[in-house]
Amino acid sequence: MSDNTVNLNYISKRRKELGFTQSVMAAKLGMKSAPAYNKYEKGIYKFNADIIPLLVKTLRCEMSDIFCLQN
Repeated sequence: MSDNTVNLNYISKRRKELGFTQSVMAAKLGMKSAPAYNKYEKGIYKFNADIIPLLVKTLRCEMSDIFCLQN
């Protein structure tokens, strides 16, 4: 069985490539603070389906970049 999971390493790497701080990401994604965003990027919280399209737009990437396929 396959499971699509969010590629947290890619998200962190891409954010840094674009020069975005966690505070900037929090603001762009409508989160309250950098510590709140950090919990998503570290995998403590899961990005929900409503956030993923905005995350793709913010990181200027493809949906397939955000996910990794695990068997």
